[in-house]
Amino acid sequence: MRSKDPKLMDQMKKYVEEYAMTHNGDWPCTREIAEAFSINKSTVSRYMKEMNELGMIRYDRGLKGIKQKQEIKRSSRVLDLLGSIPCGTPEEREASVEERTTVPDFMLRGLKGDFYLLRATGDSMVDAGIAEEDLVVIHQQEEARDGDLVAALVDGCESTLKRYRIDPKGRPYLWAENRTWEDERRMIQCNSLKIYGIAITAVKNLILLTDDPKKAMQ
Repeated sequence: MRSKDPKLMDQMKKYVEEYAMTHNGDWPCTREIAEAFSINKSTVSRYMKEMNELGMIRYDRGLKGIKQKQEIKRSSRVLDLLGSIPCGTPEEREASVEERTTVPDFMLRGLKGDFYLLRATGDSMVDAGIAEEDLVVIHQQEEARDGDLVAALVDGCESTLKRYRIDPKGRPYLWAENRTWEDERRMIQCNSLKIYGIAITAVKNLILLTDDPKKAMQ
């Protein structure tokens, strides 16, 4: 049996989750997934079964989709939306809270611990799927692996959201995900780097995070 492409599985998982956020918790059918990835429905079914076995999704072939609508509405957490990256103390974090909003648990990727939201600014991360005004879910932690998207403090003064990289000599640096920029602009070399969290997902609008759009617009 041909092995499944892990990258395609991750892309499918992201697609169905984002679809659910914009369709009131409903998930796409096999045909919609097939059209989105330009593959046939039988291939989608095989991938869905494999992803179900891996625990990435819950798939029921009889329903031609993913059964989680009611679970999404019941299972959620309230996160702080921060105006800036927190700089240490509880008082500093509390002062930077713009508002609080409800986030479906599936967006937290099954991770444990503390989370918060940051509002993206600028276009430095557009090739990572993060655009101006997107809300980014951050898992609070102080360590990162090569390739992670991190919320960090550079040289004690600049808060930023960038790709964490390690050069051949083992020195960390940050990388902007915008291919229209010159490499010199994309690379941020740091004398000191304080990581505050890892970006795990981004959404396009605060309204998508609540069951009540009117409440989100207040």
